[in-house]
Amino acid sequence: MKLRRKTLSIVGITIAGLTGILYVASSSILLGSVVKAEEQEATQVVKGVLSVFGQTADEFNSRFADWSSWDDTYDFIQNPNSEFIASNLIPEGLANVRVNIAIFVNTSGKIVYGTGLDSEKLKLTPIPEALKRRISLSDPLLQHPNPKSSLAGILLLPSGPILITSRPILTTKSTGPIRGTLIFGRNLDAAGIAKVSQITRLPLIVHSVNEARLPADFQKARDHTVQP
Repeated sequence: MKLRRKTLSIVGITIAGLTGILYVASSSILLGSVVKAEEQEATQVVKGVLSVFGQTADEFNSRFADWSSWDDTYDFIQNPNSEFIASNLIPEGLANVRVNIAIFVNTSGKIVYGTGLDSEKLKLTPIPEALKRRISLSDPLLQHPNPKSSLAGILLLPSGPILITSRPILTTKSTGPIRGTLIFGRNLDAAGIAKVSQITRLPLIVHSVNEARLPADFQKARDHTVQP
């Protein structure tokens, strides 16, 4: 009986040990699967949001094709005149096309005309200094190798993110030679973020990676994505 009990005890302990090992192993596998599924879901969400931002920038870019390829703009960049400004660049006109920045740059990299717009007060404002400093022939904003070239995206300024488009100035028939660059910008404010949230059906919060008091989860994400 003692030998039998001893044998049963050993078998029982062995089975219990194997059961524990299998439980730990299965738990680890299950936890790993859950984590992987969450990572895949998060990746898909981020890709979806980035896609919406990309589409928004592309739509913003295409809206101003008729401004950059227009005989009046083509003439204005070479011979600036008050009539063109009074007809097209008054606060009401800029607000109508929903832009907060308009800059006309010639082929020498000189700003022929530029203005900002306070949409709430319907008042013209200076071009943001951070953007003005980028107006140079070495900057991608002014580099258009051919008439079909254009640039669109989101630019982060100290005042906040803006949608921006840069297009070569051409004739109405979209022919050259290129006479300069037309840049338009739109503030990506709370209303703009809310619109993207509606499209993605996700609550979106935007922070600059350079903010002094960045939320903890944003700090963690920044530390994993921003290279020193």
